[in-house]
Amino acid sequence: PTNTIQGISLIQALKTKQFWSLFTIFGFCVMCVGLIITHLVPFARDTGISPMGAASLLTIMGLCSILGRLNAGFLSDRVGANRVLFIGLFLQGVMILWLSQMSSQGMFYFFAALFGIAYGGNLVMVPRLTAAIFGVKSMGAIFGGLSVADGIGFAFGPLLAGYLFDLSGTYNDAFLITATGIFIAMAVTY
Repeated sequence: PTNTIQGISLIQALKTKQFWSLFTIFGFCVMCVGLIITHLVPFARDTGISPMGAASLLTIMGLCSILGRLNAGFLSDRVGANRVLFIGLFLQGVMILWLSQMSSQGMFYFFAALFGIAYGGNLVMVPRLTAAIFGVKSMGAIFGGLSVADGIGFAFGPLLAGYLFDLSGTYNDAFLITATGIFIAMAVTY
């Protein structure tokens, strides 16, 4: 890997630990986002939140993800992308664990805001780190390769949660497994 503008090719990047670390981070991060985007509204409805209140959670998450993207980019220029990603993943993992304790609309709104900030920031750190680690010579190809993890994570997270919910009638196991994945992603940020 290189920190120069020149950079390395996708084939060279595929042979590095850094590529597979970013792949893991991206996959688990998006697995968690996919689970939340797909199952948050039904989960909130199951806890007694009104249809409008439950649906508004996705709006809050989306709007707060903008704050996360802007602030993470700003912070990464000052303290480093790895630190910002680590903190964002930590927040995402804690929030997914806390989700099983939700009991009021206010708690759900707080969750949606913090989760939106965390995942929004995490998603902009992956291309930032890609360029910093591999250079920009093959940025499109390398980020395209990393984006395979995005598709896998987004496909697997909602499916896993739905399957586990059908087995147990609860999302708790899915939340725990997803949080574990996020904490694994945290471990490979350094």
